[in-house]
Order: sequence, then structure tokens, then C-alpha cells
Amino acid sequence: MKKSSRKGFLFYAVLIVCIIVTILAFSFHKTSENANYTVFKSEQTSIFRDISESAMEEAFYRLEQETRNPASPEGLWLISRSSSTRDVSVPLSIQQGQQILRSFWTLDIKATARLVDFRKNDFDGIAYSVDSNEGIGTIEIAVETTAVRIGGKTFKCFLTRHFDYKIMALVSPRNNTIPRIGYSQNFPLDYALLVRYGVDEFNSRNGESLNNSQIHLEINQDDLPAEKRGKVYFGETDTSGSNGGNCIYLNLTEEFRSLIPQISAPQSVLCTNQECLRLYPSIGRAWQAALNKCGGDGDAENYVNSTFSSIKGYFDLAIDPIIRNSYDTEILRLEEEIRNYLAERDSPPEPSISPGMKILSPNLQKIQEAGFAESILEGDVRQRFLYWVNLWLDFSGVGGEYVARMKQIDKRARCILPGPQSDNSDVKTFYAQLPGVDQNKRPRTVVSYLDSQFPYKDCSPLTVENPPLVSPFPKPVFFNPQGARIPVGQIGRDGFRPFRSTTLLARRFPSQDYLANSGIIDWDKGVINIRGGIQSGGIITLGEENRVFKIQGQGIICANGFEIHGSIQKTNPSDLLILLTNNGNIMVRTDQPIEAVLIATGNSKNCAVIPTKSLNLKGALIADVLGTPIWGQGTHRIFYDPMLKRDDTIYEISILQWITFQRMTESIVD
Repeated sequence: MKKSSRKGFLFYAVLIVCIIVTILAFSFHKTSENANYTVFKSEQTSIFRDISESAMEEAFYRLEQETRNPASPEGLWLISRSSSTRDVSVPLSIQQGQQILRSFWTLDIKATARLVDFRKNDFDGIAYSVDSNEGIGTIEIAVETTAVRIGGKTFKCFLTRHFDYKIMALVSPRNNTIPRIGYSQNFPLDYALLVRYGVDEFNSRNGESLNNSQIHLEINQDDLPAEKRGKVYFGETDTSGSNGGNCIYLNLTEEFRSLIPQISAPQSVLCTNQECLRLYPSIGRAWQAALNKCGGDGDAENYVNSTFSSIKGYFDLAIDPIIRNSYDTEILRLEEEIRNYLAERDSPPEPSISPGMKILSPNLQKIQEAGFAESILEGDVRQRFLYWVNLWLDFSGVGGEYVARMKQIDKRARCILPGPQSDNSDVKTFYAQLPGVDQNKRPRTVVSYLDSQFPYKDCSPLTVENPPLVSPFPKPVFFNPQGARIPVGQIGRDGFRPFRSTTLLARRFPSQDYLANSGIIDWDKGVINIRGGIQSGGIITLGEENRVFKIQGQGIICANGFEIHGSIQKTNPSDLLILLTNNGNIMVRTDQPIEAVLIATGNSKNCAVIPTKSLNLKGALIADVLGTPIWGQGTHRIFYDPMLKRDDTIYEISILQWITFQRMTESIVD
């Protein structure tokens, strides 16, 4: 091969190699550049995503904190279900994000919230309550992160998340003069005292539940206006029947004697000579014996007839309290004797004649105020007092030899039916004839009895002879979740169920330990932090003896039962704690102030609030039974919290932290 040809081949070979190397170098450069850009973009994308997620967390936290106050703009926005989009500030995320990014980037973050939907019905299609603001909704929080590189690209990241939120009405308005028109979860809070099976308990214990010598209950609402007073109702008392049946009574003590109706004048009823002869056959026998001794002497017979026909009697009528401060005179001892007999006739005397509880007020003057009783009592609640009659025989027209015979006849008789057991034929005749004599005196009665026909209020315009036909206190109306009217004692799914919608509860815990771990019960600081509805398994212990626990917030705790030790008080007047058990009791083992609503009702029909010491409750007490026989001895007091009877609704809003939907998109604009 020629030398020139060989050089030409090498030239082209070198040229080809150079071209290949150049291509490879260029490709490597481009690949490296693309790789660097990809790494850079991935790095920036990760940073922008982190910034967006941080902004989302901040937006959620700020919105959740603001809605803790339902009266805040954010709270009202949720309650009213406004269709407007609401801006949420995220200044911390903007500040920290700018520090993370390189200096040639400028950052802007915009967070907004809007309502997606709202469900007023549960899974069965039943409305949570008549309050259309109560239910579960979905809120969307959107974060738009924009980063602009100086002289370069614009990066955008869009992050959207959905969260569920719940609105629960802890307290709702109630006009004290009219009943509710439908189901509200918080309806028991209308009552200072509500005993579902009040009549059954009262009858089964012979009235001991409300008339008890060892247990004294006082409900004090003296300082509250009529529209703020809590109602008092004992279940199934109504206006049917005028004596007995579905009613309860409170024995009147001497301090409340002015409540007793009057006796129409005169207060003494004549027992004629013929009636005396019917009641006292011994008078007739003595009369006949005297005539037999006359031997047909007309003047003597006229004298005898004149003497014995002058015999008459007087039924003395009186009304008095069941309980006197003392029985230290002859007439009072007679009154006590008649009272005890009447009580023993139908039931054990102790429950029947013990002092009655003061369910309206311990203050007589307050009870007598016009409209005071009507603003509080519901159902057939009556007073009980003693109407008693004695027959006194008048032998003043009897003289001479017949005086000694009349002295053998007891001039004082207890007019009671049925009469005492006796082998004496005259005693049997007296009580056998008394109903007939009593019938002759109608409409006045000359037979003693324990009267429970009159409502528990000032009855001074009324008289014993003219009792009211029905109780003046209306029977309340209760609804089940389906909106149907029900009796207060109805059980089951369609029965009496306060705060029945567990789906509206914000949090659930398996036991009390979780309440402490989550900060709801702070034992170290002595604080109960409550917001919305909480459900826990087991029996919850609250407070410690000789220590005050403070309530912070508003909410309800549902559990299998409660034990309260020491004092539990509000931090602020607006704080509210409701304790609810559906299958247990609430044991109050302290005499210190408790500021809470205590609800113990369920399908077992025997849930109760049981104070082992003197109860000092500011709030309300709602239970299946009162259970006073197992209360600690002493005076127990309930002060109704006027916060429970408001003109507006107390809502609790809970935004749940669980994400139900998420979407993230990114874009780069040159």
C-alpha cells in the first residue's frame, strides 16, 4: 500500500474516533445534566411536598383550635354550613419553608377550607335530633404551595385532604312553659331531678323514697328566674285519678302547715241524739233501764225522756301536718295516736309518716310565691296531711242519778275507719254505724284520713271539702330517636335514650388509663380536660379525696359507671361536664361540691346516682330510681345549674384527625 493511502486511512479513523468521543462526551454531559436536573427536581419536589404537608398540618391545627370555640367565626362557619371558602393562615410554614429553600427561590403558601357535605341522619336514616345543625360532615383543606426561582421556573404543589367533623349539641333551649316538640339528645338536662321509675319506686317502698327520716333531699333554685329553673319529674305521675294511682306525695312538716287547705266553717259538726244512740248502744240501754224503773209514772218517764234526749255530740274537725315538732299535750298525743293508726292501717308507719323531701325549696316563702311550683313541677305531685275527727259527747243535760251511768261511757271517740279490733260489742257497733252517720253529714266527712288529694303548692284558696279534680302540673312529653312520643320508662332501641348517637362522640377509649395518657384526666395538675363526646370502657374514677379537680372545657363522658372522690369544680362558668352511664351507677363518695350533670339511666331500670355522704351537687341528677334507702344519712342538696337552661344551643365541634381522602399534584411552569 502506498504511504499516502495509509495516512489517509489513519486520518479518517482518527476523525471517526474523535466524532465518537465527542458524541459520547456530549451524551455523557447531557446525561449528567439530566441526572443532575432530575436529582435537583426530586430534591426540590421532596422539599416542596414537605412544605405542603407541613402547611396542611398547620392549617388543620389552626382550624381545629379555632373551632374549639363554637362562637368563633370558624365555629359559626361550620355550624351554619356556609358555602363560602375560608382562608386559613399558615405563617409558620411560610417562614420555615423559606428558610429551607435556597435563596434564589421565593415561596408562597395559600391554605383554604371548604365544606364538602353534611349528614344529619345516621346509618339507619334516623335524624340525630330535631336540631338540623347536629350531625357529621366532611371538610376539605386545600394547600397550594408556589415556589418561583429567580429568572427561572415556577413550581406548584397542590395538596388536598378530607377530614370528618362532628357537631354535637350538649345543651339546647327549652321553653319552660311548653314541652319539647321532638327528640333532642340533651333533653334530660331540662330537669334538676328526673326519676324515670319514680311512681314504681314510691309505691314499692310505701313512699319511703321521698318521705324518709334519715335522708333529707333539698332542691334549691330560689335565686333563679322562672325561665331558668330545672324541672322536677317522677316518672309516670300523671293526672289520672284523684286519690292514689299514678301520683306521689310529700308529707308536710309543721313548718309547711300553711300549704294545707282550709276547713270550711263550722269546724264542729253536730252529732244528733238519734245518731248518738246509733253509735252508742249503751246510751239506749241505760235509757230503757231508766224507763223500766219508772213503773208507769208519767212524770218520771217524761223526766227520763227529757234527760236522755238532751244527750248530743260534736264531731270536731281538724287538719294538721303529718309531722309535728313535738306531741307534748293531750290533744297532740291524740292527734299522734290517730295519725299512727291511719299510717299502720295500710302500710308500715315509718315510710308513711316520715318528713317529706323539699323538692321545690327549703324556703316556705319561696314555695308560696305565685307560679313558683308551676315553673318546676311536672306530673302529679301532691302534699299529704292529716284530716282528723274526734267525737265528743255532751252530757251536760244529764243530771241526778243518771250522771254516774253516763260516766261509764267514754265521751271521746276516735273517728277512724276501719275501727280497731275489739271484743267489745259496743266498740264494734260504734265503728259499724260510723259510715252511716258519716254519710248523713256529707259533703262534710266525720271520718279521719290521711289526705293526699291536693297538689304540692299553696292551696290556701281551696278547702278540704272541695279538692281539685286534677293535678295542676302537666305531664311532660318525651320522644324517642325516631320522633315518636314514648313513656319515660320505655326501654330498648326506641325507648328513653339521652345522647343516644354514639357516632357523634369524638373519641373512644378502652379504659380509663387511656384517658390519662391522652391528657383528658391530668392527675398531676388535677384537671379534667373535656371537649365533645368521649366514650370509655370500664368504671371511671374522677377526683381525689381532699383535693379539687378543675373542669376545663365542655363535653360528655360515657362509661359503664363512675366513682367520684373529692371536689370537681368548673374553671370558668361556661365549662360543662356531663357524666353518663347506661348500665351502671354513679357513686359519689364525697360531700364536697360537684359541678356536673349526673345521668344514670339504662334498660336495666335500676341505674342510680348513689351518694355515700351528703350530696352537694350543682348541676342536675337524672336516674332510673332515686335509691334513697342506700344513700348516706344526712342532708343532700341539688342546685340546678342555670347554664343548662339557655336561650341558645351549646355546640361542641370535633374535627377528627384521620384523613379520609388525599390528593397531591405538582406542576412546573417555565
